[in-house]
Amino acid sequence: MKKILILLLVLCLFPMGWASADAKPGSYAKAYELFSNLSTAMNNAFEEVVGTHNDDLEYDDPTNLSLILFMPFLSLDMAFTNMLDEQVEDHVVQMVFSMFGMEDVAFSKLAPHQYMITYTRTDEDDASKQVEMYCEFSPDTGAIRYSRHDDGVVADFQELVPLGGDRYAMQNGSQRAVLSYAGGTADTFAFSSAGGQSLFGGVELVYDFYSESIYPSAFGLDEAWVMANENLRLSIKLDASGLSVKGTDLFGAEKDVVIPR
Repeated sequence: MKKILILLLVLCLFPMGWASADAKPGSYAKAYELFSNLSTAMNNAFEEVVGTHNDDLEYDDPTNLSLILFMPFLSLDMAFTNMLDEQVEDHVVQMVFSMFGMEDVAFSKLAPHQYMITYTRTDEDDASKQVEMYCEFSPDTGAIRYSRHDDGVVADFQELVPLGGDRYAMQNGSQRAVLSYAGGTADTFAFSSAGGQSLFGGVELVYDFYSESIYPSAFGLDEAWVMANENLRLSIKLDASGLSVKGTDLFGAEKDVVIPR
């Protein structure tokens, strides 16, 4: 219940602009805003097509996709970092994290557009962890990378890299995507998930943070890169011909559905 309340509060606060209203262009805060917008655009495009498709189906129809869990690049912890830029003051970061029960919060600027947040987290089983968050933005490429390390071990990472024009690549511990984004919508995208995901945004670490990172720049990333893992749990593709969904739903039922446009 505690996690549910925190999730609801964060989702209410951050989209409404918890970050400074004058966050500078070319900053981590602005890049995080784009990261969030891309994730939302993919979800909205998916829900629009699937919602119309499901309206005409019985709940137990094998092509009904109501139970497909599609939460692209959702990270509750990363949402706490959306205020970071070169102007942010230490006490603001400390206040935000302390509000949500983090202890011993410290904020450091490691280099221009590179930040570290450390704190102590106590889990529901009363076990304490020393947490380090690293937040990076590349002014040269517009890329962003976030990572969380619990007791020195990578527990979560999220990356966004512009590919040129209106195309972007995204990756976290188990998800990959390439998409075209313009005017607030994702016209086409390819998405895959190679690991499990919780309702709170946590994912299994399938891809290696150190050897498979795409930050700060990447070239040639395409649908083949997205779908390269041989053990995908979910793959979704939206293009001019329609939406294709292949994977397992929340109850483990196999789905392989194509919805024409």
